[in-house]
Amino acid sequence: MALVGQKAFYLGQLLQKGHPVVPGVVIPATIFQEFLAQVNWSDPLFEDIPNSWLRLNIEDWQQLQAIAQHLRRAILATSLPPELKQSIVEITGHWHPATLIVRPSLGFVSGKRSDSAKANLEPFLRTSALMISQICKLEDAALERAIQHLWADFFGAKSLFYWQRLGIPLHQIQLSTLIQPISAAIAAGTVRLVDNHVEIQATPGLGMAIARGEVVPDTYHVQALERIVTGKKLGIRTVAYRTIAPTSNAQPLQIQILDVAQQESFALEEEQIIHLATLGQQVLTEVGAPVELEWVLHHHNGTPILEFTQVIPLKSTPVPSNVQSSSVAKALSDRESTQALMSEALLVAAGTAASLGHAIAPAWILQVEDDLPSELPTGSIIVTKTLPLEWLPLLKNAAAIVMEQGSLTSHSAIVARALSIPAVVGALHATNKIQAGDFLWVDGDRGQVYRVPQSFKAHPASFADRAASQSLAHSIDSETVRPAIYTQLMVNLSHLEPLETLMTLPIDGIGLIRAELLAPLILGTKHPATWLQKHTSTELIAGFTKSLLPLAQAISPRPIFYRSLDLRPQEFRPLTSVSSSSQPEWGLRGTRSYQVNPALFDLELAALAQMQQAGATNLCLLLPFVRTVEEFEFCRKRVEQAGLTQHPAFQLWIMAEVPSVLFLLPDYVKAGVQGISLGTNDLTQLLFNLDRNQPQAGVKIDERHPAAKRAIAQLIRQAQENNIPCSICGEAPVSYPELIPDLIRWGITSISVAPESVETTYQAIAQAERTLRLEAIRLPFS
Repeated sequence: MALVGQKAFYLGQLLQKGHPVVPGVVIPATIFQEFLAQVNWSDPLFEDIPNSWLRLNIEDWQQLQAIAQHLRRAILATSLPPELKQSIVEITGHWHPATLIVRPSLGFVSGKRSDSAKANLEPFLRTSALMISQICKLEDAALERAIQHLWADFFGAKSLFYWQRLGIPLHQIQLSTLIQPISAAIAAGTVRLVDNHVEIQATPGLGMAIARGEVVPDTYHVQALERIVTGKKLGIRTVAYRTIAPTSNAQPLQIQILDVAQQESFALEEEQIIHLATLGQQVLTEVGAPVELEWVLHHHNGTPILEFTQVIPLKSTPVPSNVQSSSVAKALSDRESTQALMSEALLVAAGTAASLGHAIAPAWILQVEDDLPSELPTGSIIVTKTLPLEWLPLLKNAAAIVMEQGSLTSHSAIVARALSIPAVVGALHATNKIQAGDFLWVDGDRGQVYRVPQSFKAHPASFADRAASQSLAHSIDSETVRPAIYTQLMVNLSHLEPLETLMTLPIDGIGLIRAELLAPLILGTKHPATWLQKHTSTELIAGFTKSLLPLAQAISPRPIFYRSLDLRPQEFRPLTSVSSSSQPEWGLRGTRSYQVNPALFDLELAALAQMQQAGATNLCLLLPFVRTVEEFEFCRKRVEQAGLTQHPAFQLWIMAEVPSVLFLLPDYVKAGVQGISLGTNDLTQLLFNLDRNQPQAGVKIDERHPAAKRAIAQLIRQAQENNIPCSICGEAPVSYPELIPDLIRWGITSISVAPESVETTYQAIAQAERTLRLEAIRLPFS
């Protein structure tokens, strides 16, 4: 393996077993070593580079840069051996794509190295994260230049810093070079397989957008053996890297700015997702251990072809062995300190947990467009959109990293794990929500970032006690560890829960907050129409804002689905109505009432717009009791006029509770519906002509009835077919938890329950997902 490096070795293994792999040619490490021996270094210090330990003072960044530049210039000035160039031409001459990629493939020679040093080296060897792959034209001079630049990058300042930081001598690193053709990529990404659950990440164009942390990729969850896509999450991608037919002036690699339609479309189609998951499952079976595959979907003679570019064995990330005990760690392991911190911590950002560990320290905001800072205050938390590899030396002083972009496989995340620095990536709008100097608690286990008071000022340190960190993150017993679940769990609110209670729940957002049950906080005992006779619309907007804005800000960036007013007479009996003798008018419920008198709805929209402008960009709107597409279109136009749709995170959903939606969902999607939430209480009532507020003598009909279950399953599957999320916010999952396995099997995106039912529902979801995985594993042997 040392001769060709891990990347080329594993690709060769796949190729021998008949799996689709991008073809290539490998320049072995021995050729690179021979090349180094021929370089005119012009300095005796570097004459024995192939065997050198090259001890450097990495604290002196200017000296490190100067040495790196000297080494790079010497390599770029040295031509490749003629016999090597001839061999490459003979192999690549018949390749049809006019563009090549030159990748590093690293290995290491055996030496007296501790197990911990080998463990630190492994993630770097698996990813070659510090070296930038080169893209070039299929021309002799261009290819030679690309190889020279890759070899020069081996001695870049960031690489020298990394190796010295980990105590790895240069002569034990073996650099091989992998050259492959690249065609016009449709999409690329990774596929991760664990316990038969397949997680796919994808982005349009080449995968370097993910590796560089410039996009948040789409995510798909698949049960491979059942060939079922159980979940989709649209990423945030504004750019794509694509190859073009090179000309004398143009470079073969170009950055494409994605338009709105491309940003709002998934990178992969359903059949492509299933095909990729199936191939991944085959590799997993043969490898015998969890792996991660990098793949590319590209055109070949006009036909889309899926091929693997890299296979990475997955290993559990150990708790860093070099964690130092400190007063902070000891204080936070105390239960009282834990509860005190949770009561005063405010969640300001959330993303993907990219590197384990915790840190409390002041924030240091770094803008990508700025020059490389000369230094970073020791013990600061770096908050940035993305972290260029050129900034790697800053990490020596960093307590933690928070990035708006990136994924688990982006270079910065990989390096953070290797250096045992807590990191959260994909934390949307973090640089806007966090100010320089804010004291932050970065929870690298959960992917969450909290603002804490300066009374917790102390030297940053990872938590030595993992049980204490679990207690801190979840506010549950320190010995309780929740299993991971893939179905989103959200919460329904009928009143404003204390924020400290909500912040301790393992939820992905607020799936339903009912406006009419918040009304007493704003209106007192008055019906809205009566209240407005003596108060101004400005006061009503201010009331809504005062009630909802703190909640939206606290839960951000997780979504909060606000369901607009649905004035059902039986639910407003405690209030003073406009006409107490008027009979319930079922025909004027929900969106139909907005058509008859839109004034109150417009005020709600104005309040939402005001909150959105105040920074609550996670607010989404859920329309109640929608009967027809025309009703929805009326509301959508008023939502657009209020300016809510101008923010990309805003979503407009409908409650799926009137049976007509069973036949009209594709039409709703065409009209602009972005998601549905199943209101199983009303849906069941209307399917069977029941009044859920009155006892039904001799009638035992609920969501478990075959007709109700078929209606729910149909809506979930229709949502999948139309590429929109489907949540359930009715009481069925709590009242009848035996329905949860069916909901997950059908493909429900999220389940939303009352706060007091979150813990039991979490465990029910985990058990259902575990059972379904076991069923899928047993299926081939039945």
